[in-house]
Amino acid sequence: MVNNQIILSICIATYNRANYIGHTLESLIPQLNDNVEIIIVDGASTDETENVIAKYILVENRIRYYKLDKKGGVDQDYDKALSFANGSLCWLFTDDDIAKPNAIQSIISNYIKNKFCLIILNAETRDKELSNIITERLLNFNENKIYKPIEFEDLFVETIDYLSFIGCVVIEKSMWFKRNRINYYGTEFIHVGVIFQNLLPSNCLVISEPLISIRLDNAQWTSRSFEIWIIKWPKLLNSFSNLRNNSKLKYSLLPSFRRLRNIFVQRSNHSYNFNLFKKWFWNSNEPIWWKFILFFISIFPIYFSKKIVKSFLDFKYILIPKGLTKTKQIFKTRNEYK
Repeated sequence: MVNNQIILSICIATYNRANYIGHTLESLIPQLNDNVEIIIVDGASTDETENVIAKYILVENRIRYYKLDKKGGVDQDYDKALSFANGSLCWLFTDDDIAKPNAIQSIISNYIKNKFCLIILNAETRDKELSNIITERLLNFNENKIYKPIEFEDLFVETIDYLSFIGCVVIEKSMWFKRNRINYYGTEFIHVGVIFQNLLPSNCLVISEPLISIRLDNAQWTSRSFEIWIIKWPKLLNSFSNLRNNSKLKYSLLPSFRRLRNIFVQRSNHSYNFNLFKKWFWNSNEPIWWKFILFFISIFPIYFSKKIVKSFLDFKYILIPKGLTKTKQIFKTRNEYK
């Protein structure tokens, strides 16, 4: 395989996915051609992931596998995967989801025509066994949409919830490495940081047809849900100084822990407890009265927390990031690395 023929590099960061990564590869391999390669970076898996991948490498030389000595974290491992890529375009694919049969052809044909710096792929969601469709389209787009660089704000407002799913991102390698990446290590969303830290250099395409099947109820980051969605996600969005505050406000400009319902949602999901209260709020500068509320919720019975969350549904003035209501559908970055 000649490197200068590669147009698309499918970059997968994985960790302990022996039971699923084979299905992912089987959805991709039939679509490969001389313009496509698969790069897999393994964050020091301790299960049979390496052996599973080895079986596919024996029959497909367009797969390259790199196993790290230790966990690098989801952000570093995707960044490393792109550094190994030969393609001018990189698809940051996930290690347990499925590509639709026409996905690669659709990506390449659209890129060759217009040289988009960013392509966002729509997805459907399925149950854990991939037997039943749960949601037909996560992005409610009925036709493809092109965003010009001057429409950067619109791109943010209309796609940011969905973009928490890293597997939908296809990005030019040259743009990726021209931008700051180190600052986004540890955010769990390096791709969002790369995309929105500055205006895009050329047009972005959103493909409306679902080209990915997301496997629900299979994320391994659930135990860190509070830190990711209440602390890290809003902090990341608030860091984009080139976006207007009123746009960011819709997606948690203020720290999510200031929103009462958000805390109850996390408590009802077993994701917030007294230990997290001590870690994030015990020594914080929050008002005493608010600390007391946060403490009270941290020990509040789970059963009654669920009742309270249900009662909040009709109260529009108690805000919640859209993502917290779609956690099982969209938020599937590979946060299990840490």
